[in-house]
Amino acid sequence: LKDVILKQLTKLKRLNDLLGVYTMEFEYTTILVKDMEKSLDFYINTLGFKVENQLNLENKTINFLKSENGAGVELIKEENPDIGLYGLAFHVKDVRKEAQILKEDNPELEIAIEETPNTTLAFIKDPNGVNIILSQ
Repeated sequence: LKDVILKQLTKLKRLNDLLGVYTMEFEYTTILVKDMEKSLDFYINTLGFKVENQLNLENKTINFLKSENGAGVELIKEENPDIGLYGLAFHVKDVRKEAQILKEDNPELEIAIEETPNTTLAFIKDPNGVNIILSQ
């Protein structure tokens, strides 16, 4: 028990050292959709979300929506998607440092880092195959 407590205290200290007071803020949920227009209509007109950004890429369309209280939904329409929940995204101060801490605590964890024009992302799978996305 002593070793477990010491490990947790060490982890907390590393997190506090890294981020000051550790915070991981829920940012958005990603949903793969069959029909973008129907999905937009539902989230905008039924649930009150507003389109924050839209990307039209070669093989997919992405809409970022926000609610009045800041909750986010990312809708993705691809040519042949698996429909449903794709992932949960969390905002962190430093993706690479957070990924390093997670890897130290769980060496078997596979983490993919991806640089985009606007941000850095880390992709991790939970035990059910759902993507956990860290963004900064």
